[in-house]
Amino acid sequence: MCYQSPRPLMMAMARLAAGQLFRISIVAIGAVLLVACPVRAGVLDATWNAPTNSQVGDPLTDLAYYRVYYGTSASPCPTSSFLAVPPITSAPALGTIVTATLTDLITGTVYVVQVTAVDASGNESECSSPASGVARPAPLAVTITSAAVNPNRTGVKTLTLGGTVYDNAGETQVSWTNSQGGGGTQTGTTDWTASGIVLQPGTNVVTITATDAAGNAGTATLTVDHVPAPTITSISPTSVTAMGSAFTLVVAGTDFVDGSQVQVNGAPRTTSYVSPTQLTATVLANDIAEPGTAQVTVVTNGET
Repeated sequence: MCYQSPRPLMMAMARLAAGQLFRISIVAIGAVLLVACPVRAGVLDATWNAPTNSQVGDPLTDLAYYRVYYGTSASPCPTSSFLAVPPITSAPALGTIVTATLTDLITGTVYVVQVTAVDASGNESECSSPASGVARPAPLAVTITSAAVNPNRTGVKTLTLGGTVYDNAGETQVSWTNSQGGGGTQTGTTDWTASGIVLQPGTNVVTITATDAAGNAGTATLTVDHVPAPTITSISPTSVTAMGSAFTLVVAGTDFVDGSQVQVNGAPRTTSYVSPTQLTATVLANDIAEPGTAQVTVVTNGET
């Protein structure tokens, strides 16, 4: 909101009967007015050619900084607000292009920009020719600060993300989408949490999008590779003679990947990936040296 100050003090003159003058003060105080301020969430890029010579024609070797004057008047230089921009070098080469971004502008408003160069002694060049542009919405700074996967090792796995949004244009709405499907919305200001993001098998690209009251937007992404825990439906053979020779075990199931490993009694065995539903593994003679039952499991990225 904007505050409009009272009217200034006004002086009046009155004459006494004896002809003397005296001064009286009349304070005219109007009602305090509150008016809506335009949202200053716009940005504008200014680009110019770096100077190579001083004002007297000598090669420029002591450039200190630029002043980027901007405003809504036809010629803002040298009386309006300016942004001080440091140079890349104090002695710019011919053809050097400089770019600066003006911030906290009123989105959709036309601004006029002029640039000057200031040397190490404080001498300022003449104002450049004016150029104009329309302030565009500024992208929001969206950051993902935390990510946690539901620790449940069976069933559906979900992801919870937390983060921050930097914005100066009011309340922010945060939404998420998953490249594998699904989406949701959270409302916050500077801190947000997106929960219940269902992870699907494969690569999940989760995009967080924040928008503010001025229509500005920003995004952040997180990629999660979700490999479901494998399951075994059958093995072949199901029995062999104790004290026999090593043999090849065929394991059928679901969600096998290249890298899934068959284990016998908790010990890894040489495994070959055939398909998402089949693996083969070499069972050693030591595994069946004595009568009994051997436990066969499949492990993928630490999950069984």
